[in-house]
Amino acid sequence: AGSYSNQAGASSCTVCPPSTYSNATGSTSQTSCIVCPQHAESPPGSTKITDCTCMPGFAGANNTVCSLCAAGTFSTNNPLFGMTGTIADSTLQAWASSGVFEWILGSNGQSCDAVCTNTGLTCSTSSGLFPTVSQADTRALFAKSGYGCESMGENSGGYEPMYYSGTCYYQSGTSSCSASQSQFKRVCPCSKVSFTRTALPFECQTCHAGTYSDSGASQCTICPANTYNSFAGSSSEAACIACPAHAESSAESSNITDCICMPGFEGVNGGECSICEVGKFSNSSIGTTFRQCKSCAPGTFSNISGASACAVCEAGKARPVNASATECLICGLGTFSVGLGCEDKERFNSNYGGCSSVAARVAGGETWICDNAVDNQMHIMAREACCACGTRTTLPAECKTCVVGTYANHSGASACATCLPGTHKTLLITWEIANTSDDIGRNFSSN
Repeated sequence: AGSYSNQAGASSCTVCPPSTYSNATGSTSQTSCIVCPQHAESPPGSTKITDCTCMPGFAGANNTVCSLCAAGTFSTNNPLFGMTGTIADSTLQAWASSGVFEWILGSNGQSCDAVCTNTGLTCSTSSGLFPTVSQADTRALFAKSGYGCESMGENSGGYEPMYYSGTCYYQSGTSSCSASQSQFKRVCPCSKVSFTRTALPFECQTCHAGTYSDSGASQCTICPANTYNSFAGSSSEAACIACPAHAESSAESSNITDCICMPGFEGVNGGECSICEVGKFSNSSIGTTFRQCKSCAPGTFSNISGASACAVCEAGKARPVNASATECLICGLGTFSVGLGCEDKERFNSNYGGCSSVAARVAGGETWICDNAVDNQMHIMAREACCACGTRTTLPAECKTCVVGTYANHSGASACATCLPGTHKTLLITWEIANTSDDIGRNFSSN
């Protein structure tokens, strides 16, 4: 069945072409290969009409009459369908309904996580996604993969269905996606990430909220970013509603509360977004329930509304904790500020290795290491300095006083100068910005 020979003395039979089937044996002509019903297809060498399955975008009872899926629904082909007749339709239906797209054989020692990921799919042990497989169905799955079961065994180690040295093991317990043993081959239930197949193509399936489809769709189209769609079965992109002003959302969002205020704004998810005033910022990531404007941290400022980050005070300036967050103050005479600084090298690097290790990891793209060295609100501004230093980043929250033996005789100093030989500084004096005379700012006494 499923083949024919139209030549006497043929060494092999010719299989029936795709989208046909033949249940006759000893056929002598390709005419014995019967064409599948309209809009149905089958693999080469099919032997029965139930091998014909509706094409993607079509569905029908028993796959004998395939009708176009209406807008807002979909139907996709599924490798499970090729096992019709080998495994009971009710079992295939249950597998497909639980999200299984295909059973895939792995190599010795591979976990099902690895097997599925390597083919662009995913494995899950969530309820229904890793079904129990009977002894007969275990045998059929391995036969499909080219392995005959010389004997059968029941096991509950979390690896089943599995194969080792001619023996196929079926489940008596719950299997795990992550489990693996070096000598076993596992056959794994893999699911598609982008959508879940909920049934065999006996009927078209409804697109879930956050998606839509035209008629004859093989899968649903995801609503784009910054929109949402709360209704299942949507038939056009018009169902994807734009988020409120100054809000954003991820693709495939299904509720207005998925719309989060953009950085530089604040408000409840799905509600009105208000711009952050000067001296404040917001940059919380999507996924929070409320994006809130926060005051700039000491050593930083914002002189614009709608800021997503605060700027660091430049060298020679600082912003104390109680000062206005809209500007930085110039350091007075006898004081200094280096601006964005680096210190405590060993304390920072001890978590990630030495300086050379940190530098190598940052160069390889692990810039998140630097983010850990500074307040979250400053990670964009501070990253470059942090990565250059390979140390913990510090913010200029205050102007520091020149130590004994050094001086600053002008306002806005980024460092203190060292007293000349033969002189030494004995008194620390901080002058107001208004005192600009260079002579006033020089603090020293003769021997």
